[in-house]
Amino acid sequence: MSEWLVKTFIKDYTKTDAAPVRLAYVRLAGVVGILCNLFLAAVKLTAGILSSSAAVISDAVNNLTDCISCIVTMVGNKIASRPADAEHPFGHGRMEYIVSLVVTAIIFSAAFELLKEGVDRILHPVALQVNGWMIGILILTILVKFWMSQFNRTLGVKLDHTGLLATARDSMNDMLATGGTIAALIGAKLFPSLPLDGIAASLVAVYVFYSGYEMAMDIIGKLLGDNADEELCKNVTDLIRSDPQVLGVHDLVIHDYGPSNRMGSAHVEMRPDLSLLEAHRIIDACEKKVQDAYSLIITIHPDPMEDDAKTAEWKTRVEEALAKNSHGATVHDFHLTEDGNGIILTFDVDVSYDCSSTNEELLTLIRRELDAIAPSVRCRVTFDRGHMSETYE
Repeated sequence: MSEWLVKTFIKDYTKTDAAPVRLAYVRLAGVVGILCNLFLAAVKLTAGILSSSAAVISDAVNNLTDCISCIVTMVGNKIASRPADAEHPFGHGRMEYIVSLVVTAIIFSAAFELLKEGVDRILHPVALQVNGWMIGILILTILVKFWMSQFNRTLGVKLDHTGLLATARDSMNDMLATGGTIAALIGAKLFPSLPLDGIAASLVAVYVFYSGYEMAMDIIGKLLGDNADEELCKNVTDLIRSDPQVLGVHDLVIHDYGPSNRMGSAHVEMRPDLSLLEAHRIIDACEKKVQDAYSLIITIHPDPMEDDAKTAEWKTRVEEALAKNSHGATVHDFHLTEDGNGIILTFDVDVSYDCSSTNEELLTLIRRELDAIAPSVRCRVTFDRGHMSETYE
């Protein structure tokens, strides 16, 4: 059914990178979400009133908040689809993340209401009126929510859309909430003296709150600028390395201005005997391949890689020194120059986040090893930790 809805209501549905198509997908998901959640809210509210169950009524309120989430997502993505302008030269794509954050706030609000009502029912139990048809209706709502979760997940993966993925996860939470409600209703029938209705509502509230917290942390990370997807980085690196003239790739950085608006930069190692015109031609070809394959606008900087025996020998010595206490640090951009005072080594060191040694300690380690061989050798070392660099001489 999901495929039928997409093909019926979205023109050019295969062009998911196009802003109008993305907007049409989100609009479809929003309309479907509003209609389904209004239906579920009405069914659960009726069942809750008839059964006097706080858990069922709270579940109905949760579906109403889902309607609000759908409306907020549609409005937010309408803004996100706006083109770049003078005030926002990188477009408005990050509005998708802001909207997703608003959705998590709504989830927190629903969790709080569930918890408050659940605690009240624990302290002041109410006799429930439960029968088979009511349980059957609630099971039906779980099936509807399961379909909604799969529908939003399918669209979210297709568009790489955090808002739709968040909505899919929220639908799964709703299934758990309704499942807990059903268990409470059956338990209340078997053990009328226990406040199972309130306990179920409270437990579901805690779970929904935790899920909302996880979603919020993920979205905040995107807004602050978290690491790019590892698979994307590997694929981009492999694609650049596929050119036989490229000897190595490092310092790849990908900036996320929204799922359909990513920019990046990278350094590539090349033979030093290439002319500027040849290097420029190779870099242009690599940039175009990456943009065509991953819709990623990338700027590549060429690094001449000296491969003479003397440079290679000194690079090996530095790598051996680092290997003793660096947790896998790697060396690149290694250059050897000489002046009247002796040898100067200039290089970068990539240091992993789990390395406990400071830059100063690593520099001392390198310096100690080199001094034992040639005290006159001087170093200019740049330590890279993630995308932050610090240079020592």
